[in-house]
Amino acid sequence: MDKLQRYNQKLLAVFGTLITAGSAILIIIGLFTFIKDYIKRNNRHTTNDHSLTIDTSNVNNNIIKIKQEISFEKAQLIDTVKRTYLIPVAQVNLEKSYNR
Repeated sequence: MDKLQRYNQKLLAVFGTLITAGSAILIIIGLFTFIKDYIKRNNRHTTNDHSLTIDTSNVNNNIIKIKQEISFEKAQLIDTVKRTYLIPVAQVNLEKSYNR
């Protein structure tokens, strides 16, 4: 009976260690995936941005003054079947126009 108890304790210790180690690995992988997605989600507005400036030019002096700026952000796929995209656009009126 004493041998059976020692065997059961060792078996329980081995399985407990495996379960604990497996849980720790899954938690680390989950945290890594969460952090990677969080960083990717926060950087989506800064990647693949394109800017367009609206100019008003003075023909006599050949001076181009910029008064507005339009930013096109990364396109988001809305419908995969119809291939419909949503392109966020931001428009800013500049307080001071500057020469190009």
